[in-house]
Amino acid sequence: MKKLNLLKVITDIVYYVNIAAAIIAPLVAIVVLFKINSAGFEYDGKQYTKLGAGLIISSLLKFVLYLALVYCLFLFRKIILLFQKLKVFDNVVIDLFHRIGKYLILIGFGFILVSCIPINYYYTTYHPGGFTNHYEFEYNFHLSIVWIAIGLFFQVLSEVFSNARRLKEENDLTI
Repeated sequence: MKKLNLLKVITDIVYYVNIAAAIIAPLVAIVVLFKINSAGFEYDGKQYTKLGAGLIISSLLKFVLYLALVYCLFLFRKIILLFQKLKVFDNVVIDLFHRIGKYLILIGFGFILVSCIPINYYYTTYHPGGFTNHYEFEYNFHLSIVWIAIGLFFQVLSEVFSNARRLKEENDLTI
């Protein structure tokens, strides 16, 4: 039980930090967006002057996927609470494992689709001869197989717990 309590503490810390980040991130994004559109935003020696629609849409979709990950963490916290109450083979646990698995698989495919959106932005660099305006248009394609694999793992856990519950019921009937 000590390990389960440690897992609950770690999960709670990660969950609440992510809740705080989910509240703060949109506020920071709005401030940065207004700053870029009004006076520009300097970062890493570049003066960003305009963000393209692809970058904004991609960022919004990634934030929605991030919120879905936080929701999966919320569901995982429910599972830990049920484990602490010794309701290991409960139907709710099996359903929660199944739902987390589905969401993580969808999140994995969502990250793959979002990475297909081209991002574009404008920035200006200063050099001794003056200023140079730049336009960047790029793809950040990457496979998010990890989320899909973790989702499938939760789906398998759902099946394992379902079979274990069935075997437990059969065992209880034979006694």
